[in-house]
Amino acid sequence: MHRVNCEVGLGNDVYKVTQETTLIRNPKCLVTVQEGTLAAPLYIRDKPAGYVFHGVGRFSLDAIIETRRGALGKPIAKELGDPFIMLAREDFSSSMSPATTEYLARVGYENAEGFIERAFKVCKRFLDHDCHVNLKPWSDSKKIFAFPQNDKFEILASSDESTTYVAKDGVYVFKGNEQVLTGSKEIVVAKYGRLVAIKDGQILIEKRGKDET
Repeated sequence: MHRVNCEVGLGNDVYKVTQETTLIRNPKCLVTVQEGTLAAPLYIRDKPAGYVFHGVGRFSLDAIIETRRGALGKPIAKELGDPFIMLAREDFSSSMSPATTEYLARVGYENAEGFIERAFKVCKRFLDHDCHVNLKPWSDSKKIFAFPQNDKFEILASSDESTTYVAKDGVYVFKGNEQVLTGSKEIVVAKYGRLVAIKDGQILIEKRGKDET
């Protein structure tokens, strides 16, 4: 095993995704990887805890809060072409097969060690400089993604019950009927039956019905 630190390590094997695979889907976000994407298993305290993926992936997030004066926030959609990290309990091995040396060469790696080395560097940079993620066990449905963005990472933490997205230019949080959105031009908090928004120096306050989020 390739140790990133005393808790986190990478396995020695490399796999490829054999079919388009949904890594997470809920009413707010979707992350998928396409057939042929490479995957290196991640371990926390020697227990399976996710993967580093590299290939073709897609990420979308509905980071919009509706108000009576219109929508605030915006939908986010990204192509995932750089290696990214997923921490999760869910096992995706049924959608994978071992990556042969021939296949690795076709996608730009001399051998499995070449991909492991690159995955190792991504994990080390994330854990050394950008990781504010609690590595203690979490619920089975919760998944944490780290998407490289220049010299930082964008973080998505999502489960059946909640979604949190942290990027350089803002934060979006959704949990039940509570939502929070912060950005360079707006701040919105919707909870406890009330919405408060600040945008372009204007303040909007709304009382919200039980069927509104």
